[in-house]
Amino acid sequence: MSSSIEILQNQQVMEEFIRRLCHFSTPLKGRDATLEIHSFLVLQALANLPEGNYSVEQVKNGIEQVFKLQFEPDEIEPALEHLVGQRRVERNEYDQYTLSAQTRAETDSEVEQTNKLERQIFDDWKISIKDKYPPLTDNDLNLLELDLHQYLVQICKRHGAECSVLLCQSKEMDEFIYQLGDTFESILPPRSATIKTIRQIEFPLFISQLTPERRKYLSGLLNACYLSCMLSLDKNCSALAEMHLQNIILYLDTNLIFDLFGLSGERREQSAKLAIELARKFNCDLVVSSRTIQEWNTAIEIAEQKLEGPVIRLELAEIGKRYVSDDDVILNYWLRYGETRISVQDYLAPAKHLDDLRKQWKIRKESKIWNDFKDSPGLTEEIEQLNKVLPDLKSPAVAEHDAFHRLLILRRREEKPINKFLDARVWFLSRDSSLLRYHREVRKDKNEIPFCIMAHQWIQLIRPYLPRSPDYDTAFVVLLSSPYLHSFSQVNAETVRSILARNSLYKQYPPSLATKMLMNTDLTEKLRHIPDEQKRDELIDNDLARIAAEMEIELKKVTDENEKAKIRAAHIEKQRQALADSLQESQKQCTTIQEKWDDEKQQRERLERIIKYGKIIGISLIIIILLLILRLFKVI
Repeated sequence: MSSSIEILQNQQVMEEFIRRLCHFSTPLKGRDATLEIHSFLVLQALANLPEGNYSVEQVKNGIEQVFKLQFEPDEIEPALEHLVGQRRVERNEYDQYTLSAQTRAETDSEVEQTNKLERQIFDDWKISIKDKYPPLTDNDLNLLELDLHQYLVQICKRHGAECSVLLCQSKEMDEFIYQLGDTFESILPPRSATIKTIRQIEFPLFISQLTPERRKYLSGLLNACYLSCMLSLDKNCSALAEMHLQNIILYLDTNLIFDLFGLSGERREQSAKLAIELARKFNCDLVVSSRTIQEWNTAIEIAEQKLEGPVIRLELAEIGKRYVSDDDVILNYWLRYGETRISVQDYLAPAKHLDDLRKQWKIRKESKIWNDFKDSPGLTEEIEQLNKVLPDLKSPAVAEHDAFHRLLILRRREEKPINKFLDARVWFLSRDSSLLRYHREVRKDKNEIPFCIMAHQWIQLIRPYLPRSPDYDTAFVVLLSSPYLHSFSQVNAETVRSILARNSLYKQYPPSLATKMLMNTDLTEKLRHIPDEQKRDELIDNDLARIAAEMEIELKKVTDENEKAKIRAAHIEKQRQALADSLQESQKQCTTIQEKWDDEKQQRERLERIIKYGKIIGISLIIIILLLILRLFKVI
């Protein structure tokens, strides 16, 4: 097992591992899962070897070279025969194997396309970052790209480890998950304050603001990380092949109901519906307890009260999305209000008819068991344990709800620790990743699997059995973004809303002022621990006034610099005009000198012509005189 963990911890090995596995997209069917995955490993191993014919032993060595997985020859021979039957691999008379020409071309093309896609995605992202933060140098951008790549791999790696450990219990893997860290500082290299701030804002946005290219890339990355962890734990994929998802009982958490009603945004709604649709497809029994219905009604009342409170302007709500993704009910309302002017009553009206939703999705209600737990010492003790182990204190009602559901699931599992996923037929389906930490800290048996399963984990477990599609990939990535982006965020939703609401009162200040406040970790940490709303508002107003004053000083500096620049520009213009006048005068003088020189040249040319003609005339006269003299002598 230690070697498996070493593979996961080796960044270079893991990246090559993932780069190859991200092309695996064949839907698995029952016990064919092992054959399909082994066949894929064989194909990738042969593709990574130079063209030629290879024995079973050499193919085995190729798999170990690429994936760091050790197989026996008789374990991979069925995969080779399977591929020969599909004409993707050819066998010669010496029982040696090679990729068919078409398969090699397809495999090489897939790897090349993945590399190009990855390069395009990161290049486009760097261009957008440079546009948003012009002072960044090329070195800064390169560091941000390196950190983003590591951030994505770490998040997807933790996702894969969490999902795989549900199927293949492993103490080492369980410890590995919690060693991965849950803050930016714990998983990324130390950088300048500027880069740290940009990482905190832009890295979560990379996932939450999906383009088609990012969706395809991230979906493949997630799938590959999951399979890589599965193979590291169980190279024969026996747990995956034997996994039986039929007829599982799923108790729904309140946050899933928020999503189904569309109160957390359209994309989150689509993702939650996908999780429920898949559960129905596998004949799962969907349940809500009477305690969840009670919490739901209370949550809607609280949401209505908050929405009747301070207004958050559209441009500020859009800024808030950078910090709390798109699943905050309050911010989502103000985003919709800014676009449609929908009233609070119309926004929440569907949510007040939970029975209609239950009928639509065939979710049954369970009423009696809550009476067995409420007011019991066991529940009180469980609530106390929950509050001790979680870093952020939950409200009494929410803590009671979560503690009750852990006790409920344990009872449904017949009060005995379960160490295998297949033995646990009852789960609490949620998006609250803090419940995983809660279970891990309070469980008595260190090998006991959690009482809850995250919605993205649920989809991941089903994913290998279904064909890939753009809609499926998008919903999958969106669902994943919530627990991980929130765990890596340093500003909670309540703090974000408080800052935005106060900024919305001061229309004279630009939205950038709110951004500065949200990036002030000292302020956000203080607000996080102040429950009194009036004191929170005072603290925000004080910081707002401070930043506004600083911005005015900066504006005055800029104005003064502009005035100085104008004076310098006027002085330069005056010098330029003087130089222009001087140049013009010089040009006039040059013109005069040129004219004089041209006159003198003409006079010289005339004089030269006169002298030339004079010489000719003189010579002619001399000749004439000589001829006259000769004639005179003849007469004499």
